[in-house]
Amino acid sequence: MKKITITHIEITNPLSTNNIAAGYNVGQYWRNSVTGGLFYHKTDGTWVSLIQNASGKEPPSIFLPSGANWADHLTDANIPIGWSLAAVGDTGKKLKITHNLTDVIVLVVTVKAVTTDGNLTLVPFRDAYSGIIELGNDITIQGLANNDLPLIISLIFGSNGRN
Repeated sequence: MKKITITHIEITNPLSTNNIAAGYNVGQYWRNSVTGGLFYHKTDGTWVSLIQNASGKEPPSIFLPSGANWADHLTDANIPIGWSLAAVGDTGKKLKITHNLTDVIVLVVTVKAVTTDGNLTLVPFRDAYSGIIELGNDITIQGLANNDLPLIISLIFGSNGRN
C-alpha cells in the first residue's frame, strides 16, 4: 500500500473552485484544521469527505499521519482544538486522548487506515485496538494498531446521564 501525505491544510473545507486550474491536483488531500475534516480531490473540483457519520456531520476525529512508529504518528497529528495526545506505557501501544467535552462518555471508537483505495476500517479487538479505558476527560486506547499508514480515529460521544 502507498502512503499518502496531506498536501493542504486550511481553516475551511475545499470548494469546487479549488480545482486543477487553481493548483490543486487530483489525488491531493485537504485537511480542515478547525473541524478535523479530511477531503480527497477525486476529480477536477470534486472533493470527497473521508470522515463523516450518518447525520452528515463529522464526528470528532484525530488524524495520525503515516509513520513507522508512534513518535512519527504523533509528531504531526491533527486533533480537535483543545485536545491533546500522548503515547503511554512501556511499549507505546497505548494512546491517551484528553478532550475538552463536558458531560459525555465515549460510545464508539473507530480506527481507519487511509489507503490509496480508500479508508480501511480496522476491526476492534483484532486489528484496531484491544480495549478502551475512559476516566473523566481522558480516553486511553490500548493496543492501538501501529502501521506505517495514516490513521483516522473517530470518536462518537453520548450523554453521561448526569446533565
